[in-house]
Amino acid sequence: MKECIFKCFGITRNDLLILLEDLFNDSHGVYIEINEFNLLSEIKLKASQTNNNFYDVSKKIFEIISPYVYAESDMTIEETLIELSKINNIKIIIIECVTGGNIISLLAKASKDYSKCIIETKVPVEKNCMVENICIKDYIKNDRIVNEIKMCYDIAEEIFKFRDCDHVIVTSGNIDDTNNLVSGEIYIAVGNKHSIDVYKNKFEGNRNEVIELASKAAMFYFIKKIRQNNFKNLVK
Repeated sequence: MKECIFKCFGITRNDLLILLEDLFNDSHGVYIEINEFNLLSEIKLKASQTNNNFYDVSKKIFEIISPYVYAESDMTIEETLIELSKINNIKIIIIECVTGGNIISLLAKASKDYSKCIIETKVPVEKNCMVENICIKDYIKNDRIVNEIKMCYDIAEEIFKFRDCDHVIVTSGNIDDTNNLVSGEIYIAVGNKHSIDVYKNKFEGNRNEVIELASKAAMFYFIKKIRQNNFKNLVK
């Protein structure tokens, strides 16, 4: 039996079905299964050992869904981050302004090896909290942070001035309760000494769900950042 798996984040099962509709209609004898929960999805491909179309079908699928793929093996997003960091000897500092320590908690639960790549974490919860020479209150107006993108970028940049690390992850944002629905506008900075990217995200659900999605998104952006570079970055 020939088998292949793609692990994804940030796309629903319905959207995957739409993207892969043509291949479902003409799969050349390749069985395609899609499972998804809370924007984490997996695509499993199976075919008989004698199927000569398996490679071409799997290649076409990867080309279509590659923006969402974080691994081509049956690993969680937490395990993938840790394994990639170990393989490439990457040391990470995580600043969780909005995720409240959830990222490091998920990584610690996933593998005891998390401590080999996460060298420091910080959860700034007070307005007067300092991250190196940056004070959170300097970005606050009327009890809200008014320039999340600049704050995330500045914190990430500041870390590299004072800490010996390879990569930084910073989360920030506002989570509002409206009629029992939580809407979270989340900003995530991921970067190294040469390049820092800040992503804006919008998640909905209860408070825990928004924080969980923000945490997974931060890991996903980190993995994509690593895999776009010329590292030994394929996890298979």
